[in-house]
Amino acid sequence: METIALTSIEMTYQQGTRQLTFTNADLFLVTDFGSVLWYVDANGIADADLLKWFNQSEDIRIELRVTSLDNRTFEGTAYFHPNEKHYAAAIRGEGELRLINNEQ
Repeated sequence: METIALTSIEMTYQQGTRQLTFTNADLFLVTDFGSVLWYVDANGIADADLLKWFNQSEDIRIELRVTSLDNRTFEGTAYFHPNEKHYAAAIRGEGELRLINNEQ
């Protein structure tokens, strides 16, 4: 399993794009029998309204773009699972996570 610290999370949903404000977030890449599963854990999310909206919505699918501490940028489709009580979210990847820039 590889853990990658993130500096930015941008998500597109419901025809809009939003930059997610958080205190810390990590991208996890899990390789299992040749396939790669991925997810993001974000903590300290300041936007309580966003967490509430996703908690009440049946449509939690998003397009995700994240940037790592070492300036790599990844994109993929995911599902946003909010945790209102802890101001956090688990973002579960679906399918391929694409590396779109590698400026390490």
